[in-house]
Amino acid sequence: MNRFEKFFLALLTLITIQTLLIAQSQASTTESPSDKELMAQFDDDQDGFISLKEAVADARLLRLFSRIDDNADGLLSAQELMKSDYVEIITMSR
Repeated sequence: MNRFEKFFLALLTLITIQTLLIAQSQASTTESPSDKELMAQFDDDQDGFISLKEAVADARLLRLFSRIDDNADGLLSAQELMKSDYVEIITMSR
């Protein structure tokens, strides 16, 4: 492999890594539409949290409630929903 090929490969690698880092940072700072949809659909009292009482409306959400509720306060916040992998499971059935 000559110098040009090595340089080109290194440049391509750097561009790829930079693109992935940018995409990851944007994904972690924005709330996905599925999280917003869940909050709007289940947060009946509009307090910014989904309570256990509100989660009863959906069997899947109710079943996963304790796994999503990181701080075990009986309320699901938008941040807990964003961090959860289970949101995709809940929204896939819709």
